[in-house]
Amino acid sequence: MSLSQTFSILLGTSMGTTLAAQIIAFKVSDYALLIIVLGFGLKLLGRKRKQRFIGNILLGIGFIFLGMKVMSESVVPLKDHALFKETLINLEHIPLLALLVSALFTGIIQSSTATMGLTISLAMQGLISLNLAVPIILGSHLGSCSTVLFAGIGASRSAKRVTLANLLFKLGGVIVFFLLTPSVILLVQKSSVNLPRQIANAHALIIVGNALIFLPFTEKFAKFLEKIIPKTEEVESLQKPKFLDPGALETPEIAFYLASKEILRISNAVEEMVLGIMQVFINNDEKLLDKVSTQDMIVDNLSREITKYLTKISFETLSEEHSKEVFRLLYIVDDLEHIGDLIDKNLIPLVEKKIDHSLVFSEKGVEEIKNMHQKVYNNLRNAIGAFALQDQRMAQKVLDQKEYIDSLE
Repeated sequence: MSLSQTFSILLGTSMGTTLAAQIIAFKVSDYALLIIVLGFGLKLLGRKRKQRFIGNILLGIGFIFLGMKVMSESVVPLKDHALFKETLINLEHIPLLALLVSALFTGIIQSSTATMGLTISLAMQGLISLNLAVPIILGSHLGSCSTVLFAGIGASRSAKRVTLANLLFKLGGVIVFFLLTPSVILLVQKSSVNLPRQIANAHALIIVGNALIFLPFTEKFAKFLEKIIPKTEEVESLQKPKFLDPGALETPEIAFYLASKEILRISNAVEEMVLGIMQVFINNDEKLLDKVSTQDMIVDNLSREITKYLTKISFETLSEEHSKEVFRLLYIVDDLEHIGDLIDKNLIPLVEKKIDHSLVFSEKGVEEIKNMHQKVYNNLRNAIGAFALQDQRMAQKVLDQKEYIDSLE
């Protein structure tokens, strides 16, 4: 996934939080116990796995709304608390302070949704006005960066870029809408006469507006961040294709040869990933784990470039044999990328869990895993060799060995 695509997802996740605020404003918390009962019933009595999953989802939603209901009821006594009411009045007159307090509170509890739930609960009790709610919304939006900021500590350069992007996107949106606070208040007052609904609508307007402001500039912003936090020269050079010559596209045979050489570069990266993940598993080597993850970035980028290159060949002028060769190479690229993704998305999280929780396997268990890994690794090397040498006999041995390995699982 490219950096600009990651930014778009970050903006989308922020927009998703507006749904929670709208639901809270509907007082769905009154039905929290019913949702919990339904979820528990499906989880306990569901015969199919899908039904039990739905039960878990309903249980989670039910407990969230139950928590919101408890929180809403807990603020009722504050209606008669003079100091609390005076504090809210003072914050209303100093919106910047209200914003900062909200950001700090959200950062501590790690949930902008909880801040919004508390804000709407206070509004239901008549303790805050829309004038105070808007700075609180802005603060909760900014404070939600804390989760990503903490996650980015000690992370890779790519993760740090995403962390910085998330902070700058939200900070930029907060500044824009803080300056537009009077207009926001005027607009949402026309949307509903109900204060909790106005607050939910203000939240939606700010979050969606923030996303729409920055969405057209994700590509340029990605380039800007790559200048601030550059890739290491080694990784950057490895991610770029070396052999894909656009001038060779007019001659399919040469284009296929060049694409095959680039595919072998992917093969080497995948081979290093397969070998590296086992070493990480045995030695709990976190530095090597980062290297394995970086190799997946190389595989993904090269796969994307090779696919683009092969699809530029005009199918109208290709013979049937050449067309088959294009698809054969595309399938190989896809399979290699899939191996990389399996390691990055499936095995790396498991190895991280083993390291984080200091899990220890028995000697026999480790030996069995090492033996299986060695067979898979050898077969991968033979498959790469069969492709490089165009050796059908070697390819058949790979298929036979695969059946044998499958029988051992």
